[in-house]
Amino acid sequence: MVLFVVSTWGEGKGGHFNTLATYINGYKGDYHLLVVCKKIPSVLQYFQTKTTRIDFKWIPKVKRIKDVEVIHCFDQWAYLYGYRLALKYKAVKLILTKSGGINTRWFPKATNMWLISKENYDFYKNFRIVKHIDYYDNRIIDFPLAELSSDLKTIKEKNTVVLRIGRVSEYYKTSFIAMIKAAKQLKSAKFISIGSVESEALKEQMINANILVLDDTKYTSNAKQYLSVADVFVGQGRSAMEAISKGIPTFVYNKKNDDLCMVDISNINEVKWTNFSERSTFDFNTSLSSYIEKNSNPKVEELKDFVKYNPNRIVEFYKATKPQNTKWIHFPMPLFLRYILRLIKHRR
Repeated sequence: MVLFVVSTWGEGKGGHFNTLATYINGYKGDYHLLVVCKKIPSVLQYFQTKTTRIDFKWIPKVKRIKDVEVIHCFDQWAYLYGYRLALKYKAVKLILTKSGGINTRWFPKATNMWLISKENYDFYKNFRIVKHIDYYDNRIIDFPLAELSSDLKTIKEKNTVVLRIGRVSEYYKTSFIAMIKAAKQLKSAKFISIGSVESEALKEQMINANILVLDDTKYTSNAKQYLSVADVFVGQGRSAMEAISKGIPTFVYNKKNDDLCMVDISNINEVKWTNFSERSTFDFNTSLSSYIEKNSNPKVEELKDFVKYNPNRIVEFYKATKPQNTKWIHFPMPLFLRYILRLIKHRR
């Protein structure tokens, strides 16, 4: 049995929760899900019959679960709990996933690491402690699209719709500013943003640029189904991959020219290298403004295989991982100290 472990200090709206859901949906064997949180993220509530929730503790405590062969941890704090649990078994396969993001030396290095970007893989493969490592940057399983409301249908019929899906957060400020700039310039298109608002300042800037902001839970709880309204997609991360999987022309922020540029067959591997992040620097054929103005018809169907998830990849990694005997002497103390500081800050 595989025990998936994940944690969240907040509501769990990040892309790696969706990635975990993809892995669970694709896995055909027996599994259990352990979530360290106050409230189970909405995307993981579908698996609640096989889910255990626990609170963050000063000293991580986890009850032993029967028949576990693999403990797969999806973030650093989950790894702390996963390692603590692994100590209760004579031998188990303990795996750590870093779900994208910049490379940091403080993120724990584990004997077995499974990564979702080559950027991370190229960095962590060089550490001596890491013995078994691989990555797989495809993670989209097909999903249904929503029937549009009359209001959205009217917008789509009258405009070229440029859609962005994702949290309205300062974390993505650079690409949001690029989108706001484009919305002010391209009056012939209607820009829509779907996502929970964490930055009121960015929301206000979007509204002032005549961008329609849909932040109601009706839209945000399963935002990807509203890709049906999009003629064009702009955005980052997993949402960009979801748009590509539906054959929608997709534009991401390009650090090379500080603009929104199309993902195409010539640059998709470069964009994937940084996990569709704002760190992407790549050569491009088409900017968003030139695409809207020329109303071109690009070939995007050929990109689908670059994002489509094959569950056999993770199963093969599990099989190739050797059981290990974890020991207290190797407990990740630097990570534990960071955890204590985070816990103190969180409880203030």
